[in-house]
Amino acid sequence: AFVGGRVAVDAVAGSLSPADRRPVRSDTLFAVWSGGKGVTAALARCLVADGTLDLDAPVAKYWPAFAAQNKGDVTCRELLEHTAGLSTAVPPAFLRALAALDAAALDRDASPSGWRGCQKWLATRAAPDSSRGSFAYHAVSWGWLVGGLLERCAGERFDVLLKERLLDPLGVSNDVIARLGADAAARDRVAEVCISEADATAFLGEGSLLPDPRLINDPAAASLLLPSTTMHASARGLAAIYGALGNAGALGSKRALSPDDAAGLVEDVAASRAVQPLGFRRYRVNGADGAPRTAFGHAGLAQLHAFCDPSAKAGVAVVFNQLSPASDVAR
Repeated sequence: AFVGGRVAVDAVAGSLSPADRRPVRSDTLFAVWSGGKGVTAALARCLVADGTLDLDAPVAKYWPAFAAQNKGDVTCRELLEHTAGLSTAVPPAFLRALAALDAAALDRDASPSGWRGCQKWLATRAAPDSSRGSFAYHAVSWGWLVGGLLERCAGERFDVLLKERLLDPLGVSNDVIARLGADAAARDRVAEVCISEADATAFLGEGSLLPDPRLINDPAAASLLLPSTTMHASARGLAAIYGALGNAGALGSKRALSPDDAAGLVEDVAASRAVQPLGFRRYRVNGADGAPRTAFGHAGLAQLHAFCDPSAKAGVAVVFNQLSPASDVAR
């Protein structure tokens, strides 16, 4: 946790996996699942702040191919807030490649199951369903949709853009990684996702769009660039990002947003009637007087939570790699 731009709590427990009993450290990387959506939403706000992104403009303004299949008037805000009607739009080629753990197909950007190939499918083949205009959580597709939008706004690949515009300015590029790739040093710091067979079956459920969470342990899946589900981060890295958002945009001398832009973000979240305003999840935090305060961030599998409380100038993150209730592996 960060308070006032400084580390207030840095606690760890457990080991990397049942087979690798090295202890968890402050820089241990965890699969943060949908926690990556909050990081991506923070990046989007950086682009809004510098005028690169207009949330109320049609997505097609930046991504002309997206106008296909009756999506010409879908706005950037709708993508961020899960109201675009594309929650079930997952490219079939991606699901096939993931099921086969076809690393070559998943890693090649232009392949039908790769980063850009999936974006192309969503832009040209996917049509909004009847949920458009209402909240429907885009668990997987959000990553291609919002990531693709931000790339086209800024003219840079998502992982490069994230590093340059958010992570490097805050000094956390070693603690938040959009795509592991062949980085052996980063891979050596990753805590393995652990879940029992019974819990994995229960998690998947009938008709689930999500794969077995244990697939993230495979190098092919862990190397995917998909900010809605495959980002890796330490608790310290997530807390630092939210610590800056909650502290007028800064961690000490490091800054992601100007004080005015950070205040504007807090005001916009507080005023919004969206279920997930600007891509963030609301958190209920009460002050000493019992009055609710504006707090926001994002959650992920395994009871992962990361959020900021601007009234306390605080950012907090709690991450786990244990998806089953009883275990002594990493916390």
